Amino acid sequence: MTDKLVTVRSQDDAHAFYAAMYMTGEQYSSIIGGRNIGDADFVNVIPSGQFLDRYVFFADYSFRETTLTIVRKKTETGFAPVELDCAGELTEFQPLGANGDYEYTWVTLTKDRTPQSFPKGTCNNGRNEARSNGPFALYVWGMDDAASYGYAGGAGLRALNPITPQIPK
Repeated sequence: MTDKLVTVRSQDDAHAFYAAMYMTGEQYSSIIGGRNIGDADFVNVIPSGQFLDRYVFFADYSFRETTLTIVRKKTETGFAPVELDCAGELTEFQPLGANGDYEYTWVTLTKDRTPQSFPKGTCNNGRNEARSNGPFALYVWGMDDAASYGYAGGAGLRALNPITPQIPK
């Protein structure tokens, strides 16, 4: 268990594996402002071959804190800008991993139930949309006192490697 960034990869595309993100119960989160926020949740990690270029997602109004995690993949021309409808272009990406193929950013939509302001406007819970000319993943997180949820904003459900089923005789 860790609260640090972790990078995992296989030796090649033919050796796929499953990955997920887990959040423990609120006792591990430590007290923030006299509150233990968050609770156990489990979120699938989307393989980069299934990243999309557009997400329409909903953030639950009943949670005190709402954040996004966005991971973008480098294209032949570099990293494509990612735009969030309520915030405009997201600019605070940081490298993820050692090979320079991915970057991530965290975006706070609400903090203590207060919508957050950005150059293009104000972000809040409810319906939102993100888009780019390049592939990226989007994860939505909501947290409150001893409560949380998280989910991947979507995935391109396409085959990543060929599978030959074994047919019993």
